[in-house]
Amino acid sequence: MGASSIFVTYVDELIYHLDTITSFSRVRDTALKQINVGALPQAERDLALGAFKSPAFSVDRLLPMFFLSLHTGFEEFLRQLVIEFADEVNSRGLSYVEALSRCPPLLQWNMKQTGAGLLTVFEPLDHLDLDFNALAKNLATTLGDSEQALLNGSTLAIRERSFNSTGIAYYFKRLGLTLSWTEMCKEKSLQLAFGGTGPTKTATDVQTFLDASLKARNRLAHSQAASMQFTRQEIDSNAVKLKALAAVFDSKVQNQINFLCPPRKAKQPARK
Repeated sequence: MGASSIFVTYVDELIYHLDTITSFSRVRDTALKQINVGALPQAERDLALGAFKSPAFSVDRLLPMFFLSLHTGFEEFLRQLVIEFADEVNSRGLSYVEALSRCPPLLQWNMKQTGAGLLTVFEPLDHLDLDFNALAKNLATTLGDSEQALLNGSTLAIRERSFNSTGIAYYFKRLGLTLSWTEMCKEKSLQLAFGGTGPTKTATDVQTFLDASLKARNRLAHSQAASMQFTRQEIDSNAVKLKALAAVFDSKVQNQINFLCPPRKAKQPARK
């Protein structure tokens, strides 16, 4: 799905920028010796000296920001994945009866989350872009014998809990998905990203990683970055693990869409 591709591209771009900064930091001292700074015009001279001596180019200082960017990007990926789920289900057409028979929790969660969004009608939240008229109209299609039950992706994606391992499992319940970490970690790509130790150990490692990452992310977000240090190896490892998790979550959501709305078989031409 699109959210997964966008997230992978985002992570790859972050690592590319980190590589660029790292390369620059390694050559800056040598490069400065090769430049006759005194021969440069004043403006260019100030620019060169500032660029080569500014502490902002210290890679170690930047690693906490890269860690934070990786994990906030992953949180946004999860939110976009739920929005895409709703959009895809709506585009395929799911009747009220089908939704009720195949996944009753989906309709209940859609009602609950839509209600939460509608409660903000008098005090709209800055981080939510909600069309209240559309929310109400779509909600009506999931309350009766409608030919098509339209989900509200913008509100279905609103989260109530932090995205640690427990919070993520809770988040996906709204799609009718019950996450089994051990079952999910049978994926070889996920085992490889976390050390290739089998599904049971990988499941423990995944949950530990998500829980520890959320704590670190929250400390960074609340002005404790100066007391936290990361290595380049940790950043690379986080990137690999998050991309592997994104691929597995994407696959599970796609399977749920196909369960709810099986792809329609193409009509075979009539035999003459």
